[in-house]
Amino acid sequence: MSFNKKKSIFIFILILTLAAGLLAGCGKKTVEPTATTAPTEAPATEAPAEAEPVITEEPAAEPEAEEPAETEQEQAAEAESAAPAAQEQTETADGNGEVSEAAAVAAVDGEALDADKFVQITTFNRYQYLNMYYQYAQMYSMYGIPLDSLNEQVDELLGESGRERLGLEAIDQLTYDRVLELEAEKDGLEISEEDIYAQLKLMFGYEDTSADEEDVLGMDSFNIGADETDDQSDKNAEFREYAEMVLADSYNGVIPFDYLKDYAKHILLDNTMFDRELSTRVFESEQVYARHILVEDEETAKDLRARLESGEDWDTLASENSLDTSNKDNGGTLGWFGRGVMVSEFEDAAFALEPGEISEPVQTAYGFHIIALDGKEVRPLEGDALTSAQNALYDEWAIGLREKHDIQSYPEVWMDLVPMEPVFEPIVTETEETAEAPETEDIETAETAVDEPAEETAAPVI
Repeated sequence: MSFNKKKSIFIFILILTLAAGLLAGCGKKTVEPTATTAPTEAPATEAPAEAEPVITEEPAAEPEAEEPAETEQEQAAEAESAAPAAQEQTETADGNGEVSEAAAVAAVDGEALDADKFVQITTFNRYQYLNMYYQYAQMYSMYGIPLDSLNEQVDELLGESGRERLGLEAIDQLTYDRVLELEAEKDGLEISEEDIYAQLKLMFGYEDTSADEEDVLGMDSFNIGADETDDQSDKNAEFREYAEMVLADSYNGVIPFDYLKDYAKHILLDNTMFDRELSTRVFESEQVYARHILVEDEETAKDLRARLESGEDWDTLASENSLDTSNKDNGGTLGWFGRGVMVSEFEDAAFALEPGEISEPVQTAYGFHIIALDGKEVRPLEGDALTSAQNALYDEWAIGLREKHDIQSYPEVWMDLVPMEPVFEPIVTETEETAEAPETEDIETAETAVDEPAEETAAPVI
């Protein structure tokens, strides 16, 4: 599904499962940062004449003492009307995600969202893209597909040209997470610690085994009256230790476990609130039940239609003449389908028919079709059609949530904070030209380039 969180969790589960498998062979955003309110007033600066009154014979001293007071008032008014400018002055960065002071990168309903989490989200996303790249590169290599195109795409995404896109992705997640929190508070929705751990275990493909082991050993009778809460806490502690091992292996230890707890919490908020919306909707549409015979040219199609009108058997003609091998032997049956499933020419012709009618030849990119309509009615959506409708509803719902709130982004602050590490270093494969007659040193160099990628980007994929 194209759900913001649900889509990302699928990728995350896949990557985590692969990493967990690597460890077993040997297994959708530190301490959670606190949002820092944007400064609304400039620091007060007392007028020198008021702080230390000095009497001199020079008449110019008195107007000079009043001048700073006027500047102070102007600064305060300017800071209130343009908070981002003040925020920009309170933070410093080296252009690679290093934040020396808390800075607001965005705001939701006037509440500043600080840079620390923005940097965490962007760093996490960089690792996600890199880890996915290594998985794709392995598949490409298995099938002998050149990596040139893949390398170019990832370089464009993770290089300097992709800085703005990565930043916008992080801002989108950061502000949407805060919107979810505000909506959850309004609805009285809370996510428990146990729910968060259950979601994380699902993401990691992790199952608690201690309870099953005790049952097999017949030890349940010794645990009568035992504190189940303590038992679950122990299991969660074991899981956390396992998860941190995976994170250290796959993200070089830069993604803290608490970040993933926050990530899982917002997935649950998103899913729970959208599921409530889903429960109020009925997904149905007008659908048709059709059959078809596909042939190469219009003359053949017209001839078959004439034979059908003269009483020849549809199933026999379909079996003998249709080019659609997937259904020619069952009368060309296509079953029920709604709009948006077939190519437009075929769809328009099918929906224009009434049950019992046969169409004139219909041309599409596949050839010429004779269509017979057996039914037309409003039916519940199923399969891909249902998924597509739910995706569309989610997009509409998520946009609606955002529109309830005043969301501000400050690219002049966050652009320089987008981390550019870990650096993308493409896997270099030996070309046929260099493989013809390379010197010994060249062969060793080429093998090293293929078998030993740069150390900082060689972490197993989660």
